[in-house]
Amino acid sequence: MELPDVLKTLQLEDTYLSVIEPNWDKSEASFPAAIPEFLTSAEYRRKFECTGLDSALLPVLDDISAKITNNPALLHLAWHCYQSQYFHPNPSFAKWPWLENILGENSTVFYLLVLIAALPLTIKKYQKMGIPEEYAEAICSRARGYYDTYKAGYNRHGINPRQLYWARFYSDGVIFRIGRFEYWPRQLENKYPFAAYKKHKNGRILTFRTSGLAYNQEGYCLGGNEDPSIAAFTGKYEKTDKYVIGTPINPEGIASAVNVKLDLKKWTQVLGPDDILLELHIPEGGKMTLETCGQSFKDALKFFEQYFPQTRVSAFGTISWIFYPLYEKIMPESNLAAFMRELYLVPWPSGGTDGFYFLFGRDYDKQTVYPRDTSVRRAMLDELESGGSLRSGGMFFLAEHIELFGQKPYRTMLRSR
Repeated sequence: MELPDVLKTLQLEDTYLSVIEPNWDKSEASFPAAIPEFLTSAEYRRKFECTGLDSALLPVLDDISAKITNNPALLHLAWHCYQSQYFHPNPSFAKWPWLENILGENSTVFYLLVLIAALPLTIKKYQKMGIPEEYAEAICSRARGYYDTYKAGYNRHGINPRQLYWARFYSDGVIFRIGRFEYWPRQLENKYPFAAYKKHKNGRILTFRTSGLAYNQEGYCLGGNEDPSIAAFTGKYEKTDKYVIGTPINPEGIASAVNVKLDLKKWTQVLGPDDILLELHIPEGGKMTLETCGQSFKDALKFFEQYFPQTRVSAFGTISWIFYPLYEKIMPESNLAAFMRELYLVPWPSGGTDGFYFLFGRDYDKQTVYPRDTSVRRAMLDELESGGSLRSGGMFFLAEHIELFGQKPYRTMLRSR
């Protein structure tokens, strides 16, 4: 079928043409004679428990899949979505239609069906890589998180199509779930602009941002929503063969409005652009106790040593809304605060409402009343309603310190001189 004819049949605006069109001809060339397997009841019921979704959702999947397979235009669109997600380059569905005009209030189950199709593809990929199937099954439980986020924002079944692309990292064998977290081996260069040094005398770690050095009065990086003219100070980072001069970041994620000089005869760089870290991704679901976090770290090091022995892991690290130091201050007894105290936090440029979507299922709107049923939600709303910003933070934890997890190593070292 021709895409303009599909859009016309589905009563979709012509503006969707440029969004959906990439690789349409390739998808059409591979369109199967039979109903695509991912739309069959037998396929999405197979290992359905691995998705984490409630079996009570199955009749809804049956209803939407039947509507798709009984409508040729919708069926061709679904096939193209599936092909784009798992076989064509650079999948993105943020601007695809939600199809409410033809599928009703549960229309984005259309995308949930495509998401569930990641499981058999991920299992097949892991088999080729020699990785046990249980890891593929674990990673596909992310479907429940996407579903819950969407349900929180819209109170109906489905997922937000803008989140669908992430499952491609699973089926391509790029990201792996070990215990509580997902991990993606990444080189620091161009991704994490910070450097860490260790003092020979006592093992103390000191960190600098190497770019993005405009800070506000509190020591946070200025974000894209903030006027550069309000910068309270500008940091520095300069390295030679003999020394490093820079604006230090303390382990609580705050830049100091001073510069220090490190003698490289007394300090060794332990984290720099050539190093590999396990980029941490945090699936929805809570239960981030220190025990589960620490065990995931330890198991991840063993996993990569066994299945990717050529990958020398220097650290764990990531950027996330959950590492905004505000949450540690206002929820000091929470699991999140306890986890943050184990890490070396690094300030990060932010957008002003970071993390809001993941907690509320919608982007922030000043005119909307949101539920205040959890401590994190209340913290976010209080900060925004008082005129503040929600920020993201970076973090790292050195692999060499894995046996110190649970002892707040970087904050303890802060007292070392």
